[in-house]
Amino acid sequence: MRKLVLLAAFLLVATALLSNAYAVQFLSIEGNINDSSVHTKLSFTMEANSTLQDFPLYMTETVSNFAYGGNAAHKCIASRSGGLTTINCALNLTSENRSFYIEYDTTDYVKVVDQTNFLFDAQFMIGSPQTLFISFKLPEGMALTNDTGTIIPGGYATVSDGRHIIITWKLENDPHPPGTIRFPYERVVEQPLFDLRIVALLIIVVIAAAVVYFWRRSKKERVVYDLLDEYEKKVYEVIRLHDGKVKQNAIVRETGISRAKVSRVVQDLVRRGLVTSVRSGRTNIVEFKKK
Repeated sequence: MRKLVLLAAFLLVATALLSNAYAVQFLSIEGNINDSSVHTKLSFTMEANSTLQDFPLYMTETVSNFAYGGNAAHKCIASRSGGLTTINCALNLTSENRSFYIEYDTTDYVKVVDQTNFLFDAQFMIGSPQTLFISFKLPEGMALTNDTGTIIPGGYATVSDGRHIIITWKLENDPHPPGTIRFPYERVVEQPLFDLRIVALLIIVVIAAAVVYFWRRSKKERVVYDLLDEYEKKVYEVIRLHDGKVKQNAIVRETGISRAKVSRVVQDLVRRGLVTSVRSGRTNIVEFKKK
């Protein structure tokens, strides 16, 4: 029975294609798969010279929460009869108004294989758009199965938003775009946590490395500090107290050293590669040189 309905839908689409030329420039099919249903959104952009007035779509699935929108959609109606869902959109196309979308929920795309395995299986009879983009987001905690050979169509890619796996396709100027989208997925079994002893060892190694790094850095800074003269140490201390970056006029104010002397000391520190000095307005910004 399902095959007969699919054949009827195919013939209806073929007739529409021949009579209206469909003229779809871009089609995006996007879906969010939940535990028991799939929220699907189809977004169309028609060619600039299209004069299409009615845009029919046919599917075997039962849909709910049907909605439509976009600047080219005058009115869209979804109806079901004889095991077939018909969505017909009356369009008002202009050179500026060329886009519209439909969206709906259905429970017919996902087949439950067992408690952990699922199969997404959908038929989309959408003609031959110039560019076709397909994207379906798996539920959280789900992933594609290892049996990737059963994924239709091929040439897919997967990405993640941090919480969900997303499977995508992009087809350009394909005269025979896929009518079937099918992929198996499964509930991911949570892996056991690392052995606490390994975690503890890693923490100890990280802490030890940090201690060694800062000890060496402190020792190096102490050697440098001991080689400075009285004035250089005063300037160095002011820079350090300002988290390694300070205005030169602030150094003059906080050390009590003359402006000319501070300028000479800063230039000496610059030549020795300890600080940088960059002009900023009527003063300079003095900063420890990054290693």
